[in-house]
Amino acid sequence: MIDINEDDEAMDDVDMTMDGNDTTDGTTTANGLSQQQPSSSERTPGQQRFSAWIFLTTANIVSIIAVLLRRNRGTAAEKWSIAIVSISLVFSLLSCLAHQIPVARGMFVSEQVELCVSTFLFLLWCAGLAIIMNPSNSVAVGFTQIVNANLYVGAWVSFLILFWMQTSLWGERYNYRFAGVWQTHVQTRQGKWQALLASSLVVLSASVRVFRSFECTLPVMTSSPTCQDSRVAIAVSVVASLISILVALLGCVIPASILQIGEYVGAFLMLGFWCVGLGFITFGEGPGHSIGNLFFATWTAFLLSGLIAGECFIEWRSSSTVNSSHKRNQTEMPEFTSTRAPNVHVLDSNEAVHYPNDQIDRGIL
Repeated sequence: MIDINEDDEAMDDVDMTMDGNDTTDGTTTANGLSQQQPSSSERTPGQQRFSAWIFLTTANIVSIIAVLLRRNRGTAAEKWSIAIVSISLVFSLLSCLAHQIPVARGMFVSEQVELCVSTFLFLLWCAGLAIIMNPSNSVAVGFTQIVNANLYVGAWVSFLILFWMQTSLWGERYNYRFAGVWQTHVQTRQGKWQALLASSLVVLSASVRVFRSFECTLPVMTSSPTCQDSRVAIAVSVVASLISILVALLGCVIPASILQIGEYVGAFLMLGFWCVGLGFITFGEGPGHSIGNLFFATWTAFLLSGLIAGECFIEWRSSSTVNSSHKRNQTEMPEFTSTRAPNVHVLDSNEAVHYPNDQIDRGIL
């Protein structure tokens, strides 16, 4: 015999699963599809920043050793470089300890204190790069070559880590995302836009420095190829920086659909501008034809703009394909015609029903 109660319980379980009230992994969804919980092995933003603090400490140690071993002239630029790297090293060490000490972790990690410390160090390294990367100071780079490779790499790594740390803390504390806020997979372009903005600013500062060092404002230098290319480099980097900033700021005030179109347009404009900039800056007598900050920053900006434009093009193509197929399915969908039910005579309570005698005899009725 079949136990009816057991069958009813089994059917109830199936109905609950299909309705989205229960899933095998304990999560529920509205349409009945199971949704995986985030794995416990995934790192939190605080854990990611702890690794960043460790890398920052390592980069500062390398930088302080490099600048001390090559200290030979005792200039003001060298003293400022030592002071900046030393202050950064002290704060990065204290931040690493604050992430590990239970008493300090609750007051520092993902709190206003960590944001203030990282912001201070970021501004400190903005000033430090202006001193360390100035060719006239000959601290890390000269006018034609890199004179201190370890300091050169350590300074840039420190700046980029702090730049990323700023975006991480602002995003966690104030729910701010730098572009790509309308779809989950688009958020992977967030870091590319940030790096593109940083590269554009580096190209701008380096181009202005070359423009001043060659005294391109003099009438005799107006026909110099390096000065002409430097003007193009300044113009391209200014426009690229403005586009990156606009994509970042407009994401907070305009609808997502309009922002998506704006990012597509900005991505292809950036690719066009950096194609022009790459040709004028790194080829011929351009200001970035030799190995240095301007050379690396220009190529980085060009590659990042190409990656962003490629992702936007693929996304636009996929969305266009989905929309066209959806419209085609709507046009090809057959129309449903309503069929009228046959007329049924409803018996009145006073009417009698008469059946043939043969059906009554056979036991049909």
